[in-house]
Amino acid sequence: MSQLPSLTHRRNLETRNFFDDPYQSAILPQLDQLYWYLLDAHKNHRPASVWQRWSHPLKSRETKINSIYLWGSVGRGKTYLMDLLYESLPFEGKKRVHFHRFMIGIHDRLKEPDQKTNKVEEIALSLAKNFRILCLDELSINDIGDAVIFERLLSALNKNNVIMVITSNTAPDELYQDGLHRQRFTPAIELIKNNMLVLQLSGGRDHRIAKNDGAGVYLVPHDCVVENQIAKLFWDISGESGALETTIPINGRLVSVRGKGSGIVWFDFEVICAGYYSKVDFAAISSIYHTVILTNIPILRSHNDDETRRFVELIDELYDHRVNLIVSAASRPEELYDGDKMDQGFRRAISRLHEFQSSAYISQPHRP
Repeated sequence: MSQLPSLTHRRNLETRNFFDDPYQSAILPQLDQLYWYLLDAHKNHRPASVWQRWSHPLKSRETKINSIYLWGSVGRGKTYLMDLLYESLPFEGKKRVHFHRFMIGIHDRLKEPDQKTNKVEEIALSLAKNFRILCLDELSINDIGDAVIFERLLSALNKNNVIMVITSNTAPDELYQDGLHRQRFTPAIELIKNNMLVLQLSGGRDHRIAKNDGAGVYLVPHDCVVENQIAKLFWDISGESGALETTIPINGRLVSVRGKGSGIVWFDFEVICAGYYSKVDFAAISSIYHTVILTNIPILRSHNDDETRRFVELIDELYDHRVNLIVSAASRPEELYDGDKMDQGFRRAISRLHEFQSSAYISQPHRP
């Protein structure tokens, strides 16, 4: 039986030892309001009195309920809040996806051969026919291709009245800042500001780090002792299915791995992050394996920016698929990056490297 996001949050505080964060609590009324709006649209039997419970200016039935753009620093609980709403909705016409994976899907559809003159409009119409609400996690625009496509898609989704909930580490005005031909993306920024309820999740507490209880495995430094520990963990998990120094097929290519088994794969950093692999490959890996071992992560400097970008993308995909991660590295997460170009992305990776080690994370099921 579904229930308000705020009630699920209250239950989590009581039964799952969650931290009672006042900044998160301040967002809940807007999520509850959107919940009622979507439930009413689905069932068409919500009592009008419900609208009088909230003081937000969008409470009137005659007023259009805006989509939500929720932004703030890493680890504040943006994804948690979005998932509270998404999981509370008792109908199938909903979609929740990491932004990078969403854009991979859009690019794939744009490559399909057909006679449509405006494929982006057609994709938006298809999404509108199938989903009443679209939840995009971790919006980040990093290249001109995504910037142009997402601007057109966002406009088309808005015209087709698709409700959206978007999370991001970045305020709307700072999206794709200093990017190539940024003026082509500014209409999307204006659309977000004018057609979405922009909410900042403030606070100085990174909940991923705060709730970490050392349940996972992050080993420093990688020496012969750690190598033996990693090997033991690999065999404990893989059992008789395990094989060392082999390859796995990913998107039509064979990738060299230190080991593989049923549901587990072991990569060396130099192979997977210094090799020519992309977030498409990382998404495929994250779908197939519930446990990934990543060893020999070095201190990353400015001349390693390509490797750093791939590392951040890999961590994002592993996290979104709830893959268990076992790591050996040259230093603690906070000391792994010594450059200046990936600061925001790497802060997110640091936070997630801590969360990978928590019992709360490990207890979650894999998302293939």
